[in-house]
Amino acid sequence: MAWCDGACEPVNPGGTGGWGFYIEPPEGGEAVIGYGMMKARPDMTNNVAEFAAAGACVRKWFDLGRTETLHIHTDSKLVVEIMLGRWRAKGGAYLRVYERLQNELLPKVPFVVTWCWVPRERNAKADELSRRALLESGA
Repeated sequence: MAWCDGACEPVNPGGTGGWGFYIEPPEGGEAVIGYGMMKARPDMTNNVAEFAAAGACVRKWFDLGRTETLHIHTDSKLVVEIMLGRWRAKGGAYLRVYERLQNELLPKVPFVVTWCWVPRERNAKADELSRRALLESGA
């Protein structure tokens, strides 16, 4: 199972984006983590960072050579509802990042990705990772 999250600080929109994820391998063992930062720009939002986190998580699972289903948990209702096809991506700032995930990355991976919404308090570890790069950069 995996958890991912995104953040935009110190303002949303227009701040610096941060994303993070952690993956618990199905066989147990040490969790795999990842986090990163996206430059501040007028169209940076939490939603852009949320989709970036999901994409980074999928890429890591692929890079690890995994073929089992990847179960992604996130506190972003927008990400979950769009990825499940219940909502339509309408053209917000996140659209470019969503399209890369949906049209370029997911068709190339040899595994299924499931999407599950979780309350924010159950996503605290991924939230901390999404803010780590921001803290390290001083953003």
